Amino acid sequence: PWPTETWEKNATIEMEKVCELYDFCQTNKIPITSHCSDGGFLVDKKYEGLAHPHKWTTVLEKFPNLRINLAHFGADNKEWRKAIAQLILKYDNVYTDISYRGVDKGYYVSLWEFLDDQAPDERTKLMSRIIFGSDFMINLMAIESYGTYMKYFDETTAFTITEKDMLCSKNPERFLFIAA
Repeated sequence: PWPTETWEKNATIEMEKVCELYDFCQTNKIPITSHCSDGGFLVDKKYEGLAHPHKWTTVLEKFPNLRINLAHFGADNKEWRKAIAQLILKYDNVYTDISYRGVDKGYYVSLWEFLDDQAPDERTKLMSRIIFGSDFMINLMAIESYGTYMKYFDETTAFTITEKDMLCSKNPERFLFIAA
């Protein structure tokens, strides 16, 4: 997200490109979704850690109104989840999604426990910035069917029906379209 790494040969040119992109997106209220977990398909070890949420701190300091979804809420990495939560609490247009996370029935309880550990006002803000997601094709590598994925979400008692509506409808609408 911020090309200052020592391996980046053209960091200055790349920096100009990302600044132009972020400025355009911020000015025109175009949302960005970025992979933000320590999982996924790593093509080269030198890129390990580039999806870390701390990589977005400098971007958000320079572009504080950038609308961004830091996807996967850090996956199973508690440090990453906490870092994403801190960015959400600090910046009004930072969201996260829980795509691919629901391939395990226990994920929603784990998420509820994390949220329940927050102060009430922080929990409310975090809940308003979490988006349900599927990663439909990728899910099929870890679960028998998309129907099962949806069933796990439907049947979880970790969240109320109102909270599920927020995750599936209200929050994505606000992220994508700046709806109230």
